[in-house]
Amino acid sequence: MALIQNRRIKVALTIFLICGLLEIFLFNIRSFELIGSNSQKRISVSKSEMEFSDLGGEKKLVLAIHKDQGIPDDLRNLEIQLENVLQDRIRGTVHTTEVGFAAGHTRKIEIIPGIEHSRFIFLYPSKNVSEITLTLENLEPQAISLGINSPVPFHFNFYRFSILILIVSVIYCFRPGSFLHQTRLHLKERCQRRWLFGIFLYFAGTFLFVSVSTYPNLKTMIHSDNFAFWNKDHYQLLTEALSHRSLSLLAEPPEILKTLQNPYDAAERAANQISDADIYWDTAYYEGKYYVYFGVIPVVTLLLPYKLITGHYLLNDFAVLFYAILGSFGLAYCLFWITRRFFNHLSAATFLIGLIFLVQSTGLIWCIRRPLSYELAMVSAFCFSVCGFALNLSAVSNETHRNLKLAFGCLFMACAVGCRPISIFASLLNIPILLPLIFSKKENRRLHLQIQPFFAVIIPYLIIGLFLMIYNQLRFGSVFEFGQNYQLTIVDNRAAINGLTVPNYLLGIFNLIFRPGIQFSTDFPFLVAPEPLTFGFAGTKYWKNCFSAASICPFIFLLLLVPYYPLIKRTRDRLFSALLAGLILIPLFIAGYVGSSVGTYQRYMMDFSWMIVLAGMTAAFFAVEKLQEIHLEKFSQAVLLICLLINTGFYIALSCGEAQLDVSNFFEYHNPILFQKIAYALMFWL
Repeated sequence: MALIQNRRIKVALTIFLICGLLEIFLFNIRSFELIGSNSQKRISVSKSEMEFSDLGGEKKLVLAIHKDQGIPDDLRNLEIQLENVLQDRIRGTVHTTEVGFAAGHTRKIEIIPGIEHSRFIFLYPSKNVSEITLTLENLEPQAISLGINSPVPFHFNFYRFSILILIVSVIYCFRPGSFLHQTRLHLKERCQRRWLFGIFLYFAGTFLFVSVSTYPNLKTMIHSDNFAFWNKDHYQLLTEALSHRSLSLLAEPPEILKTLQNPYDAAERAANQISDADIYWDTAYYEGKYYVYFGVIPVVTLLLPYKLITGHYLLNDFAVLFYAILGSFGLAYCLFWITRRFFNHLSAATFLIGLIFLVQSTGLIWCIRRPLSYELAMVSAFCFSVCGFALNLSAVSNETHRNLKLAFGCLFMACAVGCRPISIFASLLNIPILLPLIFSKKENRRLHLQIQPFFAVIIPYLIIGLFLMIYNQLRFGSVFEFGQNYQLTIVDNRAAINGLTVPNYLLGIFNLIFRPGIQFSTDFPFLVAPEPLTFGFAGTKYWKNCFSAASICPFIFLLLLVPYYPLIKRTRDRLFSALLAGLILIPLFIAGYVGSSVGTYQRYMMDFSWMIVLAGMTAAFFAVEKLQEIHLEKFSQAVLLICLLINTGFYIALSCGEAQLDVSNFFEYHNPILFQKIAYALMFWL
């Protein structure tokens, strides 16, 4: 026991030492650059010594430093100190005029409040500098102090140091041949339960941080109003309508819409001087009323009860966060059930790595960062689908309260359709699970119907289906019309033609699931989604840059090893083969449908990613099992760990959301200061 204790202390001290060295000598590398340099100089420039212009509301300060003012031959950096306290980001340029180089160099700069390093501009000119011209935009005239070759202050970042400890500790614990790899999965053991709890804590923490960090602070988030943000108020408008016992929204559409030949045509609306601000964007317009075409179930199950209890409207951010966390628990159980049922000899580390992979690859973090109405619909559908699927899997392996589990499982999966209609295809996963429970074979080999399981399955679908059909009939006069054909958006969905169906279908599968390749960037978050492959089939689609499911989770490529499927069939039962087939074919169908009707968009991966990634992890577990049989355990463990680190990089990139206006992502658009602080903390070369 004493030896084990001493070994743990040595490991902990080693991890602390490694992380401390990284923090000091890697992330503070700029602080050691000018040690021993004697070329430091400070120049003060008064207001009268600089040019000031204010043309069209664009303010500019321009000042020039000449060679005779003390520019050294070994010019390294320029430090900018302003007279007034900086309240907002300041952009500008630094131009160096260099001897023998007519063009010189121009560098864009950005000074950010609270980030000391942003005041330093690293120059490294190719020739001796004869003049430095500094231009600052949107800055009032004030005295400026310039430091030449100033040493960058050393800063020990406690948060970064803590993250380094976490990363190095996880790598150590999941390294090939570690204790967790030598221990079979058995969640009754205290150590494994702690790891499972730690993983859930990690996801809850990252989900919460991403949700809150979209706002300047938690107080601002709590007091924010969905109605003040574009495309974030549809569910609140529906909540308001239902609380007043109305299926249509309370706001009245402009009367001129009734006079249009086709009010769903954006060009005709514009020709009649109806701007997007004059209507409720992306609502359904039918017979002079506004309706919300997004599924009603999130309102019935969460937003409306919250409004009735508290008197306030629930912010989309909290609703998406709630469904994401709950859905993650359901997804974890699905992977645990598959592992325990079909791979009971796998190690605890393999399962834990697979669990992290699974949750990080679904795209949940992207939706949490960008919780508009679309994302709320998708995350809620995901939550109900996976939780229902998990309950049905539980009913297979445990007869205790089986019919009750089946009833709630099917109720949840039916509710997913009320969040997003395409989720009905997720219910096809129930077929191989439920058929053996509903139909049993007698001794004469005739099928016998089990009455209780049958009604436990069918009644929830009938209740939710009947409710949704009545809801649709009362609004649009058709039991199958959810309102998509009456959208007030860019295109008229009733007349949208997206070109050749088969090529677009295949493009959707390729772009959303299998397309390899990424783009690297020197700027945080370092990974950029590539452009989709289109072959010129533009149509009315939204061809958006997005990461494919297989790029995020490379184990999906194992599903292409079709020749090995007979081996899987020989070594596993029919339930395994049927489940794996469903987890592969259903996502392919949904991705193809999205490709032929919409195009590529990161959020649409929520409709199918959890299924295809679960299939990929199942294939990975099968491969690990086969590699263990030929004594390549450490090789498979190393591959899992390397892929996990790559997957975490995608997870960080997805956590920033898509590009917005003139910035690179949703995070930077809403909270630029915090985004830049994180960027500077990680980009040690700045």
